[in-house]
Amino acid sequence: MKFLHVVFLSLAFQKLTPGTKQILNRNDILIIVRQPYLPVIEHAAKVYKNWYQFRDHLPKKFRYAIGNKIDSLFIEILELLFIASYQNIESKLPTIETVIKKTDILKFFLRIAWDIRALDDKKYILLSEQIQELGRMVGGWKKQLLTKTPI
Repeated sequence: MKFLHVVFLSLAFQKLTPGTKQILNRNDILIIVRQPYLPVIEHAAKVYKNWYQFRDHLPKKFRYAIGNKIDSLFIEILELLFIASYQNIESKLPTIETVIKKTDILKFFLRIAWDIRALDDKKYILLSEQIQELGRMVGGWKKQLLTKTPI
């Protein structure tokens, strides 16, 4: 049996944070279960982590211009995906379409960063392949929503 997304904490201390009641005895064990995110959100976060590592190695003149723009697009995409995961079906489709547009804009700016040699070939290929996969995942989500909900 796997315990993915489960954290065991020993409560060997007497007091909890102010404003909370102490329900547990001194040597009780607290189990916290972390719900995993949707695979598309996990993938988007993985791509952003790769970008985050590359961003600091961009030349300074690019880092604060196109680097910040790419960074903000990644963050917007992550935010919209997270919001869509909790929206009702009617509200989800416009959010997913916005994610698709933002992903296309992200691809465009990454291409520009590569054209002006802010990103080397290896990093650009890795990021573009991962973003292509992200686009397929979001497109599949949209297709699934369209077949599930009549318009």
